[in-house]
Amino acid sequence: MPKKTCFAVSTKIPKKFRQRNDAPEKEDNTTNTSENNSSPTRTMDSTSSSSTSEEYSTALQSFPISLWPGGRILYYFEPEFTSEQRSHVITAMGHIELATGGRIEFIDIGQEPSDAGGYMFIGFGDSYEATLGYVVDEPTTLTLTEAALNDKMGIVMHEILHALGIMHEHNRPDRDNYVTICWDNIEHHEKHNFLKAIPEDYEVFDVPYNYYSVMHYSSHSFSKDERKPTIIFKDKGVAKEFVGQRCFITMEDLALLKKKYMYEAPAYNGWY
Repeated sequence: MPKKTCFAVSTKIPKKFRQRNDAPEKEDNTTNTSENNSSPTRTMDSTSSSSTSEEYSTALQSFPISLWPGGRILYYFEPEFTSEQRSHVITAMGHIELATGGRIEFIDIGQEPSDAGGYMFIGFGDSYEATLGYVVDEPTTLTLTEAALNDKMGIVMHEILHALGIMHEHNRPDRDNYVTICWDNIEHHEKHNFLKAIPEDYEVFDVPYNYYSVMHYSSHSFSKDERKPTIIFKDKGVAKEFVGQRCFITMEDLALLKKKYMYEAPAYNGWY
């Protein structure tokens, strides 16, 4: 029998800015991005080891992101992907296309183009990670492990949303109203994943904070002491076991994605 996936719709940033998933497999979290696609490369794990938890708690992170023009994502697979593995990713893309009413369109171009960037490369790696948004001068990279391709659809969804320019939910500029970050219990080299974005870089479009987002970390993600949380939820009615889920993309995730591409994405006038 075919393996069931856990998908439902519910209520390498390249060398330029990467967002990591928080699943058990470790990823290289060097999320990069560039202002107007031309600023110098930045790596998030270059934070000084002398930074204190207090300094992290007051820090704001700039995440300048470029969206895909016209919501059109040109992509190609690493040749080693099997037809079944390709199907797993394409199914996730199809759900996003359908749920956004065609505002997002994925176009398989079959092979690497001659252009330096402006397309998404989907390949294998030792971890799963994705470039945050569209990049002009190098490919947007979405890297998956074989295990991820045999696991929940939400893991692939999480990385695709990063590639579309969506950050983690707990990076929202208003997150302090909903969660408390326990800086002293976060693995030091992962603390950048919990920084709060500046409002100019993370417009929430009145979409409510979403504890069950496929883009949210769980309460104990990257904890030094696994008996203690790294994120405390201020809403005591939250079902903690579902925060950090990688089974489904939520209606709120889709609402944010649609509004970003409705109001912020540039027009498409490319070659395909």
